[in-house]
Amino acid sequence: NKIVKIEDSFISIGGYILLLLDKESISVDILYIKFKEIYPKKEISFDFFIYALDFLFMIKKIKIKKDDVIEVLK
Repeated sequence: NKIVKIEDSFISIGGYILLLLDKESISVDILYIKFKEIYPKKEISFDFFIYALDFLFMIKKIKIKKDDVIEVLK
């Protein structure tokens, strides 16, 4: 399916991820757990979550530090 609802897009999911990372640097697994607690729509698979992280990395919004800790670039 070529049509993606906005709430299912990497941009929308990335926004929620950035909200969590704005407060602190977090490891990927803890970030996923916290993301699932605040994401209102539905269950997002870990693979899709990683794709959203990849998207944020490609547009230079996050960086990955030692031990898979994610940090927002400001």
